[in-house]
Amino acid sequence: MVSTDRKRHYLAVKILTREPKDWERHVEGLLSKHCSTEEGGRLFKPSKTMRLMLATPSGLEPAFEATEIKSDERICSVDLHEHESRSIKNDTSEPLCQIGIDLRLHSADYWNPAEAMQPLFGDRDAAHRLIAVPESDETFGVNVVIIDQGVSRPLVDHFRGVFGGGWKMPDGPTPGATRGGHGSMLARNILQVAPGATIFDLPIIPADITNVRAFLSEAHAAFSEMLANIEGLRETGDARWQRPWVLVNAWAAFNLGNEHQRGEPGAANHPLNYSANREHPLNVIIEQAASKHDVVFAAGNCGQFCPSRRCGVNDVGPSRSIIGANSHPDVLTVGAVRTDGLWLGYSSQGPGALCPEKPDVCTPSQFSDKEDAYAGNTGTSAACALAAGVVARLRGKWDGKIFSPGALKRILIDTAFGRVEYSRWDGQLGHGIMNYTQAARKAKARAVT
Repeated sequence: MVSTDRKRHYLAVKILTREPKDWERHVEGLLSKHCSTEEGGRLFKPSKTMRLMLATPSGLEPAFEATEIKSDERICSVDLHEHESRSIKNDTSEPLCQIGIDLRLHSADYWNPAEAMQPLFGDRDAAHRLIAVPESDETFGVNVVIIDQGVSRPLVDHFRGVFGGGWKMPDGPTPGATRGGHGSMLARNILQVAPGATIFDLPIIPADITNVRAFLSEAHAAFSEMLANIEGLRETGDARWQRPWVLVNAWAAFNLGNEHQRGEPGAANHPLNYSANREHPLNVIIEQAASKHDVVFAAGNCGQFCPSRRCGVNDVGPSRSIIGANSHPDVLTVGAVRTDGLWLGYSSQGPGALCPEKPDVCTPSQFSDKEDAYAGNTGTSAACALAAGVVARLRGKWDGKIFSPGALKRILIDTAFGRVEYSRWDGQLGHGIMNYTQAARKAKARAVT
């Protein structure tokens, strides 16, 4: 019995008999005995061709034909007042019928939070359970660069992280000085998985990337300076800088308009075509970074169901929404699912522009936080941050001398779990949902051999 408000209860009657006349007669008898025919308690006369009625907040709606139910089962549904549902439940007995809500429904393969009454689903504990991240008192000495809108140093301290400084770009915020916001959400998710990580701040992402060409130029300059500085630090011999570096990119170019006549012959090879040309300067420098460090990217929020309003009309859905550096073959590209594994309809879909098999894996998003239920973790950004936390946690045990960035990425792909009815890769889930515990086991086994 499901209550959708204080006055109305919905109830399904499941009859366990093969004879249509028997179940029709029995259901009619139950309903006529216990249910009124007044407005609000209207009956649905059962018949062999009746449709199953699905209870919704707005009333009963047809769901699918009764012929899709097994031959020895017949189900009908009727909206009842509470006293009526109690009367029927007390009057039924096995094996002729059951009262319950175990309706046979077709499962959806995506969730649209824009249409949900509550846009958050599950909490952090559920998110960590899905990707098999156990609680730990360990700390993980890994350097993590958050390339975003800026992070909060007090928040890093609060979540048992170490603030390592950062890079201040012209007219940009001071590293560590941003209070709240998108970058701090990323830091929170990373540190909840990999406490003790050292967080570096590279605040270069504007609230909205309106001038894509200007942004790509600025991003190239920022990446160049960051990578040069990291190399300089590592050459000092200080143990802090020899530790693994994880570069977190929860951003994407959502709207590229008619970028160099995209789709026309030769357009993908245009030197300024960022979306599909691996030789674009930013894509080249991302490839250089990924050869030495673990680079994690969000898939983007331009999936075909409830895409971001910022997404261009030509940048939505399968094969059009994972573009540029987010689709580079050397980075780990992360899509988003709910905490129960259901794909989120806004998560960008492959094939990718630079590499067809994108996304690589998925992790949870759209969940609430334990400390503050109103603090939502949303978008493929939250998923990207969780994945980066997993990478940092693994790197705390096995550094780059044991596994190259490509080798660790392969382990994460090989240990992801997916849907058995699909092939090894699909455009929504990639290779499946990330599993930290299985990845750690495989890494340990490979490290020994």
